[in-house]
Amino acid sequence: MRFNYKTVFHVLFGLFLIALPFSKGIHSVAYVGLLVASMVGFFIGRRDFYESDFLKKTLFPVFILMGTLAISLLYTQQIDEGLTILLSRSKMIGVPLILALNADLIRKRYFHYVFIFIRGVAIAACITCLFFCLPASIVQALTNTTTFLQEYIIHEKTYAFGGYSPFIDRLQFSYLIVIAFFLECWSTYQLVPPKRFPYLPINFHSIILLVTLVILGARGAQLGFLLGIGVWIIGIYFQYGHPKIMARSGTAISYLLLIGGLGITTILLPFLAYKTIPTLQERYNQLKWEIGTYQDGTIEAYDYTHFTSIRRLLSWQHSWTLIQEQPLLGTGIGDYRLALEKSYAKDRLTIPVHTHSQFLYYWVSAGVFALLAFVGLMIYWLYQGIRQNQYWKSVLFISLFAFYLLVFLLDAPLNFQVGAMSFWWLYAFLLIREDVFTFDIP
Repeated sequence: MRFNYKTVFHVLFGLFLIALPFSKGIHSVAYVGLLVASMVGFFIGRRDFYESDFLKKTLFPVFILMGTLAISLLYTQQIDEGLTILLSRSKMIGVPLILALNADLIRKRYFHYVFIFIRGVAIAACITCLFFCLPASIVQALTNTTTFLQEYIIHEKTYAFGGYSPFIDRLQFSYLIVIAFFLECWSTYQLVPPKRFPYLPINFHSIILLVTLVILGARGAQLGFLLGIGVWIIGIYFQYGHPKIMARSGTAISYLLLIGGLGITTILLPFLAYKTIPTLQERYNQLKWEIGTYQDGTIEAYDYTHFTSIRRLLSWQHSWTLIQEQPLLGTGIGDYRLALEKSYAKDRLTIPVHTHSQFLYYWVSAGVFALLAFVGLMIYWLYQGIRQNQYWKSVLFISLFAFYLLVFLLDAPLNFQVGAMSFWWLYAFLLIREDVFTFDIP
């Protein structure tokens, strides 16, 4: 049988996308397969899918960021730990490299890949909703019979600590849901009108994704979603509403209507949802209660280990303490964990060590130069995305930028496999220019 590189790539890349919300193991196998196949294909002369200009533009910013992390090894005492961490962070180069070496192949099936990702996340969301509806005893029995599903623990305040995510970490899955929702918005508006309207009535993904986002209760993802959806509302309004209303009633009235619409959709509706949906109410009431116990000094009377809001506060406090000690160079990537553990050990509260800010992580571990490299990469990504001269893609870029900006303030998803894979895939995938008139809805 003749080896067909195109078929191998499409199968592996489809598996890479659809496995993201289901299995880190399968996803890792697909990633390694893609990396090996892409490198072998490149060196044996299959360079007709490769774009040198795209490769340079995509990899240059990540090489700068990776370089700042690597330089911190020079003053790291735990070299082995630093090398291990650096190897795990290599996805920031590996994933964009795969896409750059296969840019032309991806372009030909661009929206098919978008739909594969959306539908994979939507299927995982449907299963998550099903588990949510089942009695807790049944869910626990099911999860105890297989190693494929995450452990389910029955808790008297289940809703207060977020819903059960059967396949991957609840926070990471929530981030995937928001990404899938914004990609769904983009694919709908990017479709040419003859194809868009038949697609809308059968599009159920958005509802499933929103319901699951509410169930999981990842507050950072929910707040980031509100920021991003505000961008979409502005984009839709300026494309369809503003020109007509401005011509009829004037610019001032048009902007007032926009502000009112934003207030309704991003403030009033979420407030009403909080007041009427028990899962949301318990989740945010838990936040207020946790902060209250910390402020009045009664927190030690409770089992505060799983108080996620307190974990964030302590993580930021101890990260800032380390930044004040080493503001320029940081601790060194290999010594980061040990330095944070020592800082935590001085606190009166016994809380497991966690990193809850991507920005602070780079600053603490590799210094201010790593922080600037990461911020510069984000700005560069947004700038390149807006420059693609496609209105709806610009809206998509700005919405994802707003979402990730808040998430990176509250969490460090790039330190984990799913968060890193999904972000670096988006980083490179969305910079590939697609032809919106040459695909069919799968």
